[in-house]
Amino acid sequence: MKRTSILVLLLALFSAAVLTGVSIAVQWKGSSVTVEAETLAGDQAAAEGLELSLPVYCQNAMLWELTVPAARPGDTDSRFDFSSLGLRNAQFNLLNLASPYPMVRSVDGTPDVLDIRIPLGSSSDWEEAVQLVADETPAGETRTRQIRLAEVYDAWPIRVYLDGNGIWFDPVGQTFEDYFSIPIPQDYQVEITVKKNERGKETRTDVENDPQYSLECTVDTVETDDAILFLLKVHYFSWESYQEFSADGSAIPGGWGIYRLTTNEDKTEGSLETLFSLPEGSIAQQFWASQDGSTLFLLTVEEGVLRLRVFDRNMVLLDTQDLMPAGESDPFYDLLQGDDFFVAVVADKDRFRFTVVEQKDGAWTTALSTHTLTQEQSGYSFYSKDGYGANLLGMDYAQGRLAVCATNHDLEPGFYLSVYDQEGLAYLGLYSTSLHPKALAPLRSDLGMEFGEVPFDTLSPGIRWQRTSEGG
Repeated sequence: MKRTSILVLLLALFSAAVLTGVSIAVQWKGSSVTVEAETLAGDQAAAEGLELSLPVYCQNAMLWELTVPAARPGDTDSRFDFSSLGLRNAQFNLLNLASPYPMVRSVDGTPDVLDIRIPLGSSSDWEEAVQLVADETPAGETRTRQIRLAEVYDAWPIRVYLDGNGIWFDPVGQTFEDYFSIPIPQDYQVEITVKKNERGKETRTDVENDPQYSLECTVDTVETDDAILFLLKVHYFSWESYQEFSADGSAIPGGWGIYRLTTNEDKTEGSLETLFSLPEGSIAQQFWASQDGSTLFLLTVEEGVLRLRVFDRNMVLLDTQDLMPAGESDPFYDLLQGDDFFVAVVADKDRFRFTVVEQKDGAWTTALSTHTLTQEQSGYSFYSKDGYGANLLGMDYAQGRLAVCATNHDLEPGFYLSVYDQEGLAYLGLYSTSLHPKALAPLRSDLGMEFGEVPFDTLSPGIRWQRTSEGG
């Protein structure tokens, strides 16, 4: 027994020594990454002061973190990590890979203070409807039936999740179901299958949602000292007409809008009220607060424009601004939130449109409006409305300049960098790295990965202007 223990210990020490040697060799090769930039339009000097922190991921085993001075890419600093077991650490979040638009956001990774869900697809959510089919299913047989849910239920069920603590609070959930009575469309039906054994016991129950509809329920929250303000958005997408439309909110007090949830100390009881009602035909897009919490913002699409409403912390309306055209053919795309600015993005039919709203002299005003049409027409496209041909990776704004980093499948792990000012496109550069199959072959050999093509994924980068004390 003692000999076996000693042998195991020696093998472990030998393996550690081998892995250490491989690690040193791989680290030396992997960290030798260079970046070059080709100026496609404008002057590279327009990117002076801009720095990109670009994570590049490959084959679930290799991760490069490149720090690229945009105006001096030759000074790029690179750091390399690998793991034969896959990268499952805090260096990056694998969920980024599943997002078609990994925009840079002001997210700190803390749990949502409030999550609202409309559960679908589980037999436990539709017990009464399942029972209808079960009652018709003889022992030893299987029955499938289409059920119109509106004939069985008055409204969608709602689940409420507070503080990300893993506990569902039924009293608060009931408060939400009573307040947000959202009727199920009359033509929405599910397919329910029930199978019984010879003794008549149910052995399988399947529920398939209506393939004609896709339902999305999202919530934006702002936490105050004594309450949670939130915007609830419930939309359907019809796979027949390819149209998106809002759920019926006519039974909600005040209709769709901004609401306030106040709870007791242990969050087992709560009350709701509507603070702001959306105008008829308005489609809410996003609700958030400034960094200091003193100002609240609501973006909507209405009357053919992307409209901004600015409130104080008590939800008193201070200002309304129309930022840019928006609608079904040019929908709201995303939002970047900075310390004293934000950038709204709309996906037009042939370009991205950007509007920068900046805090200046105590007011929030439009600082810059621009678009990507110049580079699209020049053949340097990073625009793709469906998200398959391109990826808008990140943005930052400072001192009248908006920087936009984007890539597409042909470029990865390279990327485009655009800088816009009041005159339009001030700089467009194509940045390429030495990470390509030929250069990577020796490294892959060391890792025992000599098969297949090299798939790169460019994760959400950090992109920021080096702000000065004079310029903010």
